[in-house]
Amino acid sequence: MTVKQSPENQLQTNLLAEFIAAINEAKRSIVKTAHAYKACVDAGIDMSRYGKGLGFRLIKIAEGKLLPEAHDKLLGNDAMVEALATLPTATQKQLLDEGVSVWRGKPEVVSVEDVRPSEARRLVDPVTRRLLSPQEQGARQTVVPVARHDMPITINLSREDYNELASQAKRARLSPGAYILAELVKSGVLSKGKKAA
Repeated sequence: MTVKQSPENQLQTNLLAEFIAAINEAKRSIVKTAHAYKACVDAGIDMSRYGKGLGFRLIKIAEGKLLPEAHDKLLGNDAMVEALATLPTATQKQLLDEGVSVWRGKPEVVSVEDVRPSEARRLVDPVTRRLLSPQEQGARQTVVPVARHDMPITINLSREDYNELASQAKRARLSPGAYILAELVKSGVLSKGKKAA
């Protein structure tokens, strides 16, 4: 018995086969790109012009710590990429296929593309590198107030003074507030044990 496909079905079959081939080629291409990127970094080439987020993804893919599918699905969500990269690839595959349990007032399963960056930062315990349950994520959402004994001080600066302070802070690679504290420590007004809040 011979089965004949209608021209419409044949066209759909051909288009689907072309699409699947393109997806497979894209996966091979991102892996090839990742290995080329890592080789450039290892050779000491400054790759900063290509962006920190992209560089992080490519290095993790080249090291086998991030599935190539995660790169495609999570463009623009660097927090979720970082969370996935800390997990074993088998767990990554499961999350990419089945979704992620997150805490949104109650446990919800959402696709990896729909995980908010704030939720992604609570998904994995940074010490144990373990995927947290939704209840544990919810507990980490609650901010526990800490008793503070700091003395707030207001400093009024002219625009010119502030601009000068900001440029000096930038040269020192500090925020203006941290720069002021560092200068107070340097001048002896504050002890070295005093930390910026």
